[in-house]
Order: sequence, then C-alpha cells, then structure tokens
Amino acid sequence: SWMILRTFNPATSARDIYARRTDGDSTTIAIATTPADEYGPVLSPDGRWIAYVSTESGREEVYVRPFPNSAEGKYQISINGGSEPQWAHSGRELFYINGLNQLTAATVATSPSFAVTRQQALFEVTLFSRDQTHHHYAVGPGDQRFLMVQLGRFGSGDLVLVQNWTEQLKARLRR
Repeated sequence: SWMILRTFNPATSARDIYARRTDGDSTTIAIATTPADEYGPVLSPDGRWIAYVSTESGREEVYVRPFPNSAEGKYQISINGGSEPQWAHSGRELFYINGLNQLTAATVATSPSFAVTRQQALFEVTLFSRDQTHHHYAVGPGDQRFLMVQLGRFGSGDLVLVQNWTEQLKARLRR
C-alpha cells in the first residue's frame, strides 16, 4: 500500500527518499531528505523498516529507519562503507556490499528495538556487476543463495535469455 520514491535534484545532484500511500491519504512524506545523497531504498518484508544508502558521513553507508515514521530513529548498519542493501525474506538479516566489495550479512533484531547483533562478510563480489545506486543482486528463497550477473571478459555483464527452452530440449532429445 506504499510507493517509495527516490527523487533527484539536478541543481544539487542529490537524491532523496519519499513515500506515498497508494490508497487513501496520498500525502508525500519525507523518509530520508538531507543535503547528502540518499538512494537504494528497500522495505523490510514486514513493512516496518526501510534500508537505504546515504553519503551523509562523507562515504556511502547503509542505514535503517522505522517506516513510515522515519523520524523516530536512524541506525547505521555498515561500518566502513556500504551499498545495495537487500532484506532477507525472513527479515532477520540485511545484506549489503561493504567497502571491501564483500557481500555482508547483518543479523538484526527488531524487537523491542532495532539492533544489529552480528555482521559477517560472506564473499567477494568484485567479479559481479555492480552499481551502487541500484540493486544488482537478488536474495533467493530461503535466504541462502543470491542471483548476480558475473562480469564478462570485457567488464560488462552477460545475461542470456532462452525462451521456449523446454521445446528446444524436447527437440534435442528426439534426435
């Protein structure tokens, strides 16, 4: 029932994050609107938390705020740089790319208050397509696998789409 908006101000080259209900009161509310750049918003599975990236410290870091009442708190998740936050389907982990280009899992507790209870680097992502301002990976069901695009020989990601693959497979099996 919410639409999350990331705006861009060409005069300042800064991005901000807003939200608007899709039904009822459609007033736009500010989520993260500082003079710094804020982008990459992603809601937790239960819709109570929003993770995003901000440059307010002078470098990219991942933060979490309550949603939709974002003024009630702000929690820094990454320590030495962070981008591309993605929630685990369980809502108990927040994944992000740390400043050393490692996919990192931050275990979080959301009750009675928000807290990071553990951080663990999982693996390096230097061989995968990256874009700090957009999510370039997905968390698989069960939160144990990730979908990423591996870089090709020339630094670009190769994505192969095979349509009607079952028909092609059947045709090859008939040979």
